[in-house]
Amino acid sequence: MKSPLKFAACLLLILGVGAGLWWAYRAREVGRARSGPGVTQGKNGERNPALMQPGRPATPIPPAGIPAVVADNLLQRLATDLKSARAEKSRRQLVNLHEELRKLPRGEAARQLLVFLNSGTDAATGLSFAVGRGGWLETAPTMRVAALDWLGEFDPAAAADHARQIFATSDSADEWALALRNYYRQNPTADAYFVARVGEAFGRQSWLQNPSAGLAESLDFPVVIGGSEGFSLLEGLLQRSPPLRWATLAAMDAWVIAQRATAIPLLVRVDTGALDAGSQAALLSRADIRDDTQRAAIESYLAAATVPLSAKAEFLRQFPNQSMIVANHLVTTSLPMSLTESAQLDAAALHFVEGLIQAGAHPELNNELTASRERLAGFVASARRGGKL
Repeated sequence: MKSPLKFAACLLLILGVGAGLWWAYRAREVGRARSGPGVTQGKNGERNPALMQPGRPATPIPPAGIPAVVADNLLQRLATDLKSARAEKSRRQLVNLHEELRKLPRGEAARQLLVFLNSGTDAATGLSFAVGRGGWLETAPTMRVAALDWLGEFDPAAAADHARQIFATSDSADEWALALRNYYRQNPTADAYFVARVGEAFGRQSWLQNPSAGLAESLDFPVVIGGSEGFSLLEGLLQRSPPLRWATLAAMDAWVIAQRATAIPLLVRVDTGALDAGSQAALLSRADIRDDTQRAAIESYLAAATVPLSAKAEFLRQFPNQSMIVANHLVTTSLPMSLTESAQLDAAALHFVEGLIQAGAHPELNNELTASRERLAGFVASARRGGKL
């Protein structure tokens, strides 16, 4: 860790704050939203790939109103203090620092953050990399990670520009996670540069063998990349990073939910070398059978002799899988389906299963199909009683 610069004595005089003031990042209590840019919700509670556009326009950084040496020290003083601080003290200090920055003009706050980031100063906070609402951090493991988070708030355009410098010079997966988030927010089409940087992040074997929380949260980026490119990134991680396996499967599930019409046919065709048959079945159970393309893909899957009967049974046990982990992510959001949409999906699945039974297409799965029909019939009957169908 690089040594921070000495604190400039004139800082307190210029900023007009008391000598005993602790500066800090704004941590949020559980359940309380952080003030900042809004989040676009996905249709029917699904992840929306065009999310997380900052709600505030970028503010050009004006000419310095405070000497650079003083601007540096606004954050560097805290970097010095954090070296001997405990986590709870660090949390309070970061909360106060974030509030002090918010009292400044947005351009000035962004300028001070950039000066700090360019200085190379850093300090560990003893806190975790924790994502809160809207993709903003609740806590940050280092001062630099906190600064990158705040820069995205005060000047999104400058944060996206600075991301390129992080990619060129930083060896911190946590810093890359914030840089990727900041870049994507200004370039939500997931351009070729963004895709390449995500691939580079997940190509660093040292990061994969001992993944940080920031790298795990970066699994959100293949979700917004989508399509076969996003799937290839996730599938490769299943092979190369055992520590990230479960997190990768969760991201793959989010990738399916975000684009079922594309994902379901692709999953049917995929070689299950990296993706085991049980996981493939669970992902396919997300299919929306009302879509003709997905329906055809599932019919092909159930008819395939290469798919183990145990996997087909697992598919029928979960289909149509509507469970969802509602959590905070760097660039996407997720909420459960509405009760009406869920009931309609159950009804379509019931009709599909009944058709398979009547056709006698899969006698080897007769018990599983019957159990699926009974389960879905119960769901549909309940939905009708509740006025959802």
